[in-house]
Amino acid sequence: MEWTLVSVLWVQAEDKAKELEVQGKVKGEEDKGT
Repeated sequence: MEWTLVSVLWVQAEDKAKELEVQGKVKGEEDKGT
């Protein structure tokens, strides 16, 4: 049970990190374009 909870939290954390990384790249590209 604990392992499942850890796995879910880990996956959510990774997804959030990827999401922020993508947002950061998009923001950086917008800054260059201006």
